[in-house]
Amino acid sequence: MRIYTKRGDKGTTFLTEEVAKDADIIHAMGKLDAFLTTLDRCREHEGIPELQEKLSITAGEIVGTRTTTTITEADITALEEAMDAMNLDVPPVFVSFTKPQAQRLSEARVACRALERRLTPLLREEKISPTLYAYINRLSDYLFSLAFKKETR
Repeated sequence: MRIYTKRGDKGTTFLTEEVAKDADIIHAMGKLDAFLTTLDRCREHEGIPELQEKLSITAGEIVGTRTTTTITEADITALEEAMDAMNLDVPPVFVSFTKPQAQRLSEARVACRALERRLTPLLREEKISPTLYAYINRLSDYLFSLAFKKETR
């Protein structure tokens, strides 16, 4: 099987149908790919490999090949409970991360926020579930919490 299709040479790609490479869905998939790549550098943290697997499956929802989401309200609650259990006292100012583990987690948080921004038009157009969108929002908070914990402890 060849890796190249030449379809992209004309500025389109194929998901469930031919799509322009600058379509919102393609931008969102690119941000998801970038986010998953940054998470690769954080795999030593408990739960990160499972998050990656869950997010990889949700790619199908984003491109429209899955009609149901694998993300549930329980997943959102689990992230919130994990953050609450960290019992962090975060100051209301910008936090700079200097420790390598904290920096990697913060980079993943930034990539997660970029993904969230790219998912916003798809949420507005009702092409993704509000639950998936809320999970991505909470996930960036969770990554910040992990980074802050690594930085301060």
